[in-house]
Amino acid sequence: MIIYKIKSLTTGRFSTGGDCPNYTKKGKTWAEKGHVSSHLSSQSRYGQQSYRVNQCVIVCYDFEAGTETEFDIDQWRTEVAERRAVREASKEKRQAEDKLKYAQDAVAQAKRNLERLQQEAARLAK
Repeated sequence: MIIYKIKSLTTGRFSTGGDCPNYTKKGKTWAEKGHVSSHLSSQSRYGQQSYRVNQCVIVCYDFEAGTETEFDIDQWRTEVAERRAVREASKEKRQAEDKLKYAQDAVAQAKRNLERLQQEAARLAK
């Protein structure tokens, strides 16, 4: 089981989440990496500033492995943005490939129609 928390290095307390986070002994727990990313991306400037002022990090607790890993919030945001950009580029590439395939299919159909019409014209000309 893996959980995520946002910890203030200045106080040792954990963020309660939300747009204007407070810091308590327990704080908020996120069950998935994406939930933490969503929380960070939905914050206002105040929330982002609060995490910077309090020198916060994301702490990942992996209970099965017995490990605790800290991630810099700005680095986390950058990595999320990079992954999103890669996904978007991949999506755009797939869409372009689909358009090309559609155009190629349309050209092939047009060639078949032209051949059929030429054959019919030749038959009628006899």
